[in-house]
Amino acid sequence: MRVAFHRELRVRDELIRLGVEHFLPLKWVQRTYGDHLRRIQVPALNYVFVHASQEAITQFKMYNKELSYLRYKMITHNDTSLPEEIMTVPDREMQNFMRVTQVIDDDVQYLTCSDFLKKEGRKVRIVGGDFMGVEGKIKRIKKDRCVVVCLQDIAAVAIHVPFEYLEFIE
Repeated sequence: MRVAFHRELRVRDELIRLGVEHFLPLKWVQRTYGDHLRRIQVPALNYVFVHASQEAITQFKMYNKELSYLRYKMITHNDTSLPEEIMTVPDREMQNFMRVTQVIDDDVQYLTCSDFLKKEGRKVRIVGGDFMGVEGKIKRIKKDRCVVVCLQDIAAVAIHVPFEYLEFIE
């Protein structure tokens, strides 16, 4: 679900308080506070992934002020006669995305360029290292070979994986 900017952490804290299963991708940034340079975690996207039924989410949004900042991500179809749908992410895609983004590593790059993401790449499975079992597509980013894990129309993450840890799949 899309979250109003700078409300991601408040929404996350409220979901934790309510015991709702969710995921908020975070990244490390350096910020200056006065004369001090600090490394802090901030939301990587203005999305929080909530694992609940539409009815439950609607109830949370209606009766909880902190969760009123949540907005459904809608899918619009090329055929205008079809109604919009609420976007859902398949479990396998979400698990791959979470495994990659939960690693605290500066080599994890969040990608936003949709034209780049539409380019074909060979599908691979990582068979060794921290990301073993994750599936993605191998693509070149700034002359470097990376594995890109994509959530369609939402976000993508690129990671560097040694070539010997990759297995091509059809």
